[in-house]
Amino acid sequence: MSFEIAKQEIRTGKKLYEISDGQRIEPEIVLPDYCKEIKKLLKCTFVPGIHSVNRSGERVTAKGTGVIRVLYLGEDDTVDVFDKSCDLASSVQMKDMPEDAVITAKQNVDFLNCRVTGQRKLSVSIGISTVFTCLCTRCEEIIGKPVQSELQTRHEKHLCETFYGFCEKTFDMSETVVLNSEHPSVGKIVSTDSFCKVESCKISSGKLLVKGEVIIDIHCLEENGVNRFHRVSHSMPVSQIIDIGDSDGDRSADVTLKVTQLMCSLKSDSSGKNRLVELSLRVSALVSLSAKKEIETVADCYCTGYEIETEYAPSEQLCPVRVIDESAHASGVVEFSDKVREILSVRCLEIAKDVDFSDEKAEISCSATLGIVHTDEKGIPAYCEKNLGFSFDFSVGKKCADPFGFFTVEPLSVEASVSEDKAEISLDYKVKGRVYCRIPGRILKKLRVCEDKPLADDGAALTLYFAQKGESLWEIAKSHNTTAELICSENGLENASVTQEGMLLIPCV
Repeated sequence: MSFEIAKQEIRTGKKLYEISDGQRIEPEIVLPDYCKEIKKLLKCTFVPGIHSVNRSGERVTAKGTGVIRVLYLGEDDTVDVFDKSCDLASSVQMKDMPEDAVITAKQNVDFLNCRVTGQRKLSVSIGISTVFTCLCTRCEEIIGKPVQSELQTRHEKHLCETFYGFCEKTFDMSETVVLNSEHPSVGKIVSTDSFCKVESCKISSGKLLVKGEVIIDIHCLEENGVNRFHRVSHSMPVSQIIDIGDSDGDRSADVTLKVTQLMCSLKSDSSGKNRLVELSLRVSALVSLSAKKEIETVADCYCTGYEIETEYAPSEQLCPVRVIDESAHASGVVEFSDKVREILSVRCLEIAKDVDFSDEKAEISCSATLGIVHTDEKGIPAYCEKNLGFSFDFSVGKKCADPFGFFTVEPLSVEASVSEDKAEISLDYKVKGRVYCRIPGRILKKLRVCEDKPLADDGAALTLYFAQKGESLWEIAKSHNTTAELICSENGLENASVTQEGMLLIPCV
């Protein structure tokens, strides 16, 4: 007879590979006449941005604009800022890319060296790495229910997440922020921070409607104040329709919004005051389409009539455990080496994290790097960076083997109050992510019935077997080349395991 082996496909979302391209830029910085001469360099930063990622064959190119921002102390002990923009471009060769692959790019500042070489000159050297990531959907083939009764399989059911693909849409946003009379006019922009929030996603007729907002925090120097900083917070609504193709079935979308390029400039209003802030953004919406699906996997298999060849392997299929989308608060104290009179400005530059799973709980240990502009006991501005440690704990939700997750921890706002050589920090942040586990144990990937190798028949209709308490009827049946159903029927058993030791009659097939 010819054996038919039923198979089923399950789809997984996968990061196929990453390629990094490094570059070094050394722009010449000469302060214009309207800027103050440099007495002391406080901080030099570089903010890279990407406005396009283009694919041509196997070559992928990312282009953008980076902003060098120099914060320094002038001859009159007042803080001043100077910006310089520079074009960025990076290309890599990405082989074996599937046609439906989505390529994302992000830029990291590997190093930045800045030194003052004159009253209006600075020497800057910056190392940048652009990381290209290839995302795709892979199909995993596993053995399903057998067609023939001679094939005995032990099945396990799992609630998994099957992926239908990735897609990305980039779009531009622009707006002019008009400061009201309560805000002092702006002299210089010190820094800009952005945070994206997805509020709702709705799938209809192959389209995905995404609603959310982008929150922009602008740290400024007052136009006529002496070393006075203030912050302008502005919200820009997001409403985008994304084509996701075939959307039949109960699919859901996980959307990540990210500002890849942010440009900010000042303009004067009709009175001549700098009360207009022009914002220009490039935003990326990365969409992952999936659906929860119950699948049956074959954990063990044997044939009562023939020898078989099997191949088992761990599955790449993800089982969703929990979704995290929470805002939280952290507080703590940072110490200074000398007395501090006043904190002029504080920013959260980045939050490093480490995730630890234990039992049914998880802990995200975080370290926030804070950039603080302050005055010393003589009232002279200075800059320093301090670290604030905190943790975020949550319940995994259920017990599972080797849980893992993907998380982002983003700052929302930070405040500081100073007392001599210490500062109390208050930090609001948001944690987003998902907890997964993989299908436990092994699953059957390949099966071949060796029809030229029939199993020998010993001729006995019944075999006596002394069973131990707790033995699995499946294992007993497998070792005697019969079925668990026949053993149960012959001995009047209802359980899948032996409840007490004793003799069993093992029938042949």
